[in-house]
Amino acid sequence: MDEATLTEYEEAVLDVVDSVPPGRVTTYGRVASLLAGAGLGGSARTVGSVMSSHGAAVAWWRVCPVSGAAPAHPAEAVRRWADEGTPLRRADPRDPSAVRVDLASALSELHLPGWLAGR
Repeated sequence: MDEATLTEYEEAVLDVVDSVPPGRVTTYGRVASLLAGAGLGGSARTVGSVMSSHGAAVAWWRVCPVSGAAPAHPAEAVRRWADEGTPLRRADPRDPSAVRVDLASALSELHLPGWLAGR
């Protein structure tokens, strides 16, 4: 990935997601709210779009929808969550493979990247 081709917003999204520690997650909406507070605007959908285009450069499985569902590549996301010890819950008691992140236990605190602090 050539960082020179990223917009300021894209770079900020990737930096925030990259700061989420193993075993924790955040949501698209929380990333969007944090960046909106810094004057960058955007929405959960915009964050999802950035992750779809550039998320392979960071731990993409650590940002998910507010439902706790896998953001993309569900089998890979669930494997990575399990490897990191991310708290999970069954989404469907009849289907043991249907899991979601337990957001009540797994949400990470978010902070603006240093280069955006003070905005």
